[in-house]
Amino acid sequence: APLGAVYIFTSNGTSWTRTASLTANDGVIGDEFGDSVALSADGSTVVIGSRNATVGGKAGAGAAYVFTLNGATWTQAAKVTASDAAASDKFGFTVSVNATGTVFVVGAPFADAAGKTDLGAVYYFGKSGATWTQASKLVQADLPAESYYGFSVDLSASGTTLAVGAPNTTIGGNASQGLVYAYFNGAA
Repeated sequence: APLGAVYIFTSNGTSWTRTASLTANDGVIGDEFGDSVALSADGSTVVIGSRNATVGGKAGAGAAYVFTLNGATWTQAAKVTASDAAASDKFGFTVSVNATGTVFVVGAPFADAAGKTDLGAVYYFGKSGATWTQASKLVQADLPAESYYGFSVDLSASGTTLAVGAPNTTIGGNASQGLVYAYFNGAA
């Protein structure tokens, strides 16, 4: 049965060739591994979302996997989860990585936060040596419940600017008008 996979292709300038097939070391049916993918600009790091993964018995909490390229071989370097993982958060729904693969963000748009159902959250991870750790968690507590903050994320090449979408936010009485938050060096 399918567990999900991500395929890596390289170009010689005129045609594309599949050079790798990536799967999670601990993948199971229904994880939705590969639902979101982000490749660093230098082509050495890929972050892969698995939004439906069970974490610590919490179905749909979600996970993200980091694969790195060494020579011609891709290796699973890390599996990360939210520090406060809860069922149905869908951590890994979206991912984005900086140009050099040293920082990345993961959206969990269905996370309950600030006492609000499905408010959403975004997690920022940094690399120290060969280890990725959660550096911060972003939540916009002023948003209403079910805003789905983190439904889309995009990190700049330098990793210092971040855009986060909250598409289900009601603005001025306009249901699901949505909005985007921009963060610069960690400040909104």
